[in-house]
Amino acid sequence: QISNLGLDKPGPTYTYYNAQKTIPDLTPEKFAKTYKSIDSDGNQGIKQDEIINYLNSNNISESEGKKIWNAYGNSTWKSIPSLKDGKWSKSRK
Repeated sequence: QISNLGLDKPGPTYTYYNAQKTIPDLTPEKFAKTYKSIDSDGNQGIKQDEIINYLNSNNISESEGKKIWNAYGNSTWKSIPSLKDGKWSKSRK
């Protein structure tokens, strides 16, 4: 499904199925649009700094930011997002 939207590597497909657990009503189109917005280097892999930059550049709320981190991030990351004084950063778990 998402390969038709320009995301043809295994990483985005895995992330899409994971993201659906966090955001049950997520459509392939909405996922692809957000994934491409987060993936600033276009390599079809999302890094922690890319999500932090996305959250900061889109003024994402704390609850929505944590949802995006859990949906599009990697569960093995040793950091979590934190919002302080209107700025997102990474914190240790």
